[in-house]
Amino acid sequence: MRKFVLSYLIPRIGQYFLVIFLGVTLTFVIPRLSPNDPVEQQVSQLMMSGSQVSPEAIEHMRVALTEMYGLAGSPWEQYWAFWGRLLRGDLGPSLSSFPTPVNQLLATAMPWTFGLLIPITTTTPPTCIFFWMHCHWALPKPIFREKNSRNLESD
Repeated sequence: MRKFVLSYLIPRIGQYFLVIFLGVTLTFVIPRLSPNDPVEQQVSQLMMSGSQVSPEAIEHMRVALTEMYGLAGSPWEQYWAFWGRLLRGDLGPSLSSFPTPVNQLLATAMPWTFGLLIPITTTTPPTCIFFWMHCHWALPKPIFREKNSRNLESD
């Protein structure tokens, strides 16, 4: 048991945490490599909608959106704030359907996901086993089988 824990379980747990760390780090870094600024996109959408907004209100909105998207501070401060929000379960507002929270979008999609996942995972293994057994039994049996290689040598 000790060998199992030291040689298999601990490295797997370490690998699990490494994959989580790298995945979250890439999720943080990749959107920041984009040349688009989500705050400026929201402000430009508001301006293009034709509404008249004072410059002070626009500046206040920029500050609020920067804080809401977690873009305030240095990259390291943003990174640690990103981890903090993630561990609290706060995924922030959606960029594509602002101001809807991402958690709300996930909650509306989960029933559909589980509605597809549960039937597929319960019916796939029995179906595969059935077809494997059917194909295995339906294979033609060999007509001539050699018991050993000596029969050929004696001829």
